[in-house]
Formats: sequence, structure tokens, C-alpha cells
Amino acid sequence: MSVPPSSQARPLPLVGVLVFGRAPRLHLLPLRLRALAAEALMQGARLVLLNSDDCNPETGRLEGETWEAGAWVSASVPLPDVVLVVTNPLQERHRRVDRWIRGAVPVIRDTGPDKLVLPALLTATPLARYVIPQDTVDPEAPAERIEAWMAAHGDCVVKAVDGKRGHGIHRLHAGSGAGWCLRKDGAVTAFPDRATAAAAVAARIAGRLRYRRYIVQRYIVSTSPDGRAADLRLHLQRDGHGAWGVTRRYVRLGEAGQAVSNVSRGGYQGPLDGFLATRRARPAAEITAEADAAALGIAAAIEAAQGHTLSELGVDLALDPDDRLWLIETNTRPQTSLHEHDRAVRTIAYALWLVAGSPAATLPPLS
Repeated sequence: MSVPPSSQARPLPLVGVLVFGRAPRLHLLPLRLRALAAEALMQGARLVLLNSDDCNPETGRLEGETWEAGAWVSASVPLPDVVLVVTNPLQERHRRVDRWIRGAVPVIRDTGPDKLVLPALLTATPLARYVIPQDTVDPEAPAERIEAWMAAHGDCVVKAVDGKRGHGIHRLHAGSGAGWCLRKDGAVTAFPDRATAAAAVAARIAGRLRYRRYIVQRYIVSTSPDGRAADLRLHLQRDGHGAWGVTRRYVRLGEAGQAVSNVSRGGYQGPLDGFLATRRARPAAEITAEADAAALGIAAAIEAAQGHTLSELGVDLALDPDDRLWLIETNTRPQTSLHEHDRAVRTIAYALWLVAGSPAATLPPLS
């Protein structure tokens, strides 16, 4: 006897994770995948991992991996109800898959402005006060541009517009007398004058200037009480109501002697409250409230400029000796190795909110 339709078990919604041209388990950390798979089940869904090479727009056939009985199992799967895209479609065969999926189901794919575009779009808004002064490095005369900036603004950093995880950052600061020092990757090199220091940096990046853009930027002193590089990271995500909130806020501390605080460069993470308790110019609660408002405002400004919605954003802020906040950069795919579960809760909740197509609650609003 057939079961009445009203009593048949409805299949769980499928949340896809798509990587172009590579198996997701080779691209994403196991901890992130386990957190997403577990949280999908907790919220009444199933996670499926998709490699674009196993997706056929012509036949509609997909091969994917799902978590079954403690292991990833390969199987033919239907088109997911929502797809989280974590890489960019660089080849035409990838773009065909991308167009097919975008035309069929809701897609989450976060893209953001680079280090040149972001300051420009914020300059015309009240958020302009967080923009660190900077200029592009002229590929035809890099030494001259860097030296001119040093003369006008003093200590500075030179870095690639598309740089990631603190790599390739050159910090220039005044030394004794007319001398200048270059700090990079924990090493310090002294130069007799400004022109020689600028020429040394220009020589180091000369080859890359043929295919990459660089900026020279005012150096903001943002350090811990013991002198290590420090900054504030706010990880924003949309929740199960589609609303922005702060998933985690924390301080990043650099290794002694390093000019950057990135964990991938030997840095550390710690509770923000303890770090802000050491500040003297402003109360911790005041700094936190402003940091939250600034980060959320920056996310809204990026969305308005790009014309599409983001699902998450990492916002890095420097805090100078006067406790003034400055925007270092934003990252649409922030590292979350120490809070993967918290991230997964919001990622899955937002994905299911998109599936529902309405503001039906799946989680309480973020604090």
C-alpha cells in the first residue's frame, strides 16, 4: 500500500559546496568541511561536495560527495537547493557550470574590492575617516614614487594590491640620523638615506611590477603593549534571518620582530576584550562599539558599490596609539581555523534562509 503524500518523509535540503577544477576535500581544510557537514545535519540539511569537473550542464548529471556513516562517500546527486561557491571560474568549462548552476538555484559567492578600489569607494562616504592614506607605485618610476611618499608622509609600507596573508609587505621607517630601515619577514636592513632605501624596495618588486600593481601606504603604528604588531579582526556573517552580525571579534598579534600579525606568518589570535583592556586613550566598550559599526558600515558600502549581497566578510582594523581605528583591508574569504563551528552555524543558516526564500527564522539574530 502506498504511503499518503502528506505522510511521506520530505528529502533534506541539499547545500552544495562547489570548487572549480578541484576536489573540495583537497581545497578546503578538513575541519571546515566537518563543521559544515555536521552543522548541515543539525539544521535539517545535507552537505554535498562538488567538483565542477563532475558537473555536466548538458545532461544535468552531478557526481558529489556526502558524509555518510563517518566517511565521505561518492554518489550521483541531484542539483543542490543552494550552492556555496568557494573559488572563481577561471576557465570556460568552469564558467559553463557556473552559469548553469546560477540559473537554477540560489548561489552564495563572495567577491570584494581590492586594496585600490576599496579606499576609493569609501572616500565619498562617512567611512572615509577609516581610510589609510596611500598611492599607487608607478611601474615606470617606482623608486621615485616611493621616495616622494616617504618624504611627504614618513614611515610607510609597500605591498601588492592583490597580496594575501601578509606576504610581500615591505615596511620602511626612519632610522638614526638620515638613515632608513627596511623590515621584511623579520629581517631588518639599514640604508644610509631615504633614496637608497626606496631604490632597494623598488629593485625587489621590479619584476612583479610588470604584472602586479603595488601601493605605498602610510604606516599606522598598531601594536600590543610589548611592541608586537597587532590589529583587530571582525568576522561578519549573515545569519538565518539574512541579517548582518558579528560572528567573532578578536585581536591578532604578530610574532616578535614581524611587521604583520597574520596567523599564517606566525601570528596569534586572542580575545579582544583583554587586548582592549590595556588601552589608555578610550574605554574598551567604546572602541568595540565603533569597530562593530565601522565593519558593518564597510560591508554595506561594499554591497552597495558592487550591487550584490555578501554572505561574510573579514574586516581588519588597526588601532593607533590614540585609539583611532584605521581600515587595513577586507577579505571575503577570511581564515577561521579557530572558530570553524561558529562560522558553519551562520553559513548553513544563511544558506537555508535563501532556500526558504523568506525571512523565516532558523537562528536567533546575531549579537
